Amino acid sequence: MNFRKADRLPWMESQVDETTLRWITEGLPVQQVVRSRYDLLYGGALLIVQPRPYTFDVSRYFGFDPILDPDRDVMIDLGPLPRYTYRILEQDRDKVLCRDALGEKMQYRNINYSMPHFADFPVKSMKDWEEYKKRLNPADPRRYPKDYTSEQYMEMFENSTLPTSMCVTGFYALGRALMGTAAVIPAFYKDPELIHDMMKTHADFLIEAFKDVVEGLKSRIDWIFWHEDLCCGTGPNISPKLFKEFILPNLKKVTGFFNKNGIDLIIIDTDGDPRPLMSLLWEGGIRGIWPLEVTARMDAVELRKKHGRTWRLLGNIDKRTLAQNKEAIQREVDAKVQFLKEDGGYAVGLDHVIPSDVPLKNFTFYANYVKNAAKY
Repeated sequence: MNFRKADRLPWMESQVDETTLRWITEGLPVQQVVRSRYDLLYGGALLIVQPRPYTFDVSRYFGFDPILDPDRDVMIDLGPLPRYTYRILEQDRDKVLCRDALGEKMQYRNINYSMPHFADFPVKSMKDWEEYKKRLNPADPRRYPKDYTSEQYMEMFENSTLPTSMCVTGFYALGRALMGTAAVIPAFYKDPELIHDMMKTHADFLIEAFKDVVEGLKSRIDWIFWHEDLCCGTGPNISPKLFKEFILPNLKKVTGFFNKNGIDLIIIDTDGDPRPLMSLLWEGGIRGIWPLEVTARMDAVELRKKHGRTWRLLGNIDKRTLAQNKEAIQREVDAKVQFLKEDGGYAVGLDHVIPSDVPLKNFTFYANYVKNAAKY
């Protein structure tokens, strides 16, 4: 990520269980992709050092690095405390309507990976926000792992051979999560006082919540995964003018805190096309973009030609080609990797999660091909 040649480019992917379940029916050995984390069970209530329920993890089998991984991430709880109580409100054979721990009401399909349909949100007014803020005490000790001590974590991450990351919820992401896209966008115009207060409160909250771990670990935290998702296929959901007024000062405040402590590799997670905001994101301390969605006309090769050795670029392999054939996969990988690996500052990967329409044999071919292509 610092534009120096290594033995290979990083290869990073994000999986969903539906895809793994399909691959198991196609011959993927289930015993090699089932994973259990040995940790506190049931919140540590009497039972300790017991495995949590099994989950799927195909990263070790294929040899890629997961975008986020509890084994190498600094896990700080940024959600509302106390939690909203999870409730299933309605359910039938095909879908379930529930209230989640953030206070949102959403409807999921029982089959197939899909984004939920959001039915309701906890914040509709300043009054709602003032009530919600009571759950955002950055000093709440529940935000840190039960086994956390700065000395123990410093030793653990100092000795790790894996890059240590930390996930941050951004500013637009906060507004979208608490108000919904359809409400938060007009609120920048109709209720600027509310949006200003949400952005400022969130900046102060992030700094205070991360203070102990950031000031303890400093540059042992290798990179920040900054979840924002503020764009769609045709561009950002808010204008550069709104971003500059509402988000940029608060973004600089938080990234400045990270920079002061030796953490300067901050990668934004946003689908769609963020190009109209790239200069402002850079000014705000963002140094990389994932996943560079091809259907939004994002092209890592063109970005590298335009910006040179500045922006770190992650992803951008068109996931749709993996459902086609070997030739299409080869063409897509060759078109991106051969050029981008010359300068470094690039991590190979699909332009979002591995889709469920990708056959096991196609992904196996892709995995072997991309590992060879990524070598220097």
